[in-house]
Amino acid sequence: PIVSLGQMVLDSYTHELDLAHALGVSVDRANPTAGYSFDWIIANGGGITTQSLIIDTEVGEVVFGHGMDVPVITASRFDYFRAATGRRSAAQIAAFPATKAIDPEQVLMAALFSLPSVDIVE
Repeated sequence: PIVSLGQMVLDSYTHELDLAHALGVSVDRANPTAGYSFDWIIANGGGITTQSLIIDTEVGEVVFGHGMDVPVITASRFDYFRAATGRRSAAQIAAFPATKAIDPEQVLMAALFSLPSVDIVE
């Protein structure tokens, strides 16, 4: 039940932000729901990545996988959550500060998401 509840929070918040973007309404990027959504992705969707990755966020580092010479990207939990749900373009993901380049599709949390062809600026 907790997995379902977390997914419902992530899904409803994702679409709330999509509507705000479509209407030109600014959003509170520090909203705790962004952190909850990020945490749910880490706990449940992060295993989708195809290579090891470290995400350096405003509250610390999160590690996917293991190995040597793991790329480190710096992104807020809000931006990573939006990227993982297909709301950041390849160019926007490539612009995340990183120790080495990653495949932008690596951040997508599931195969049903794809990268937009244009930048989404919120």
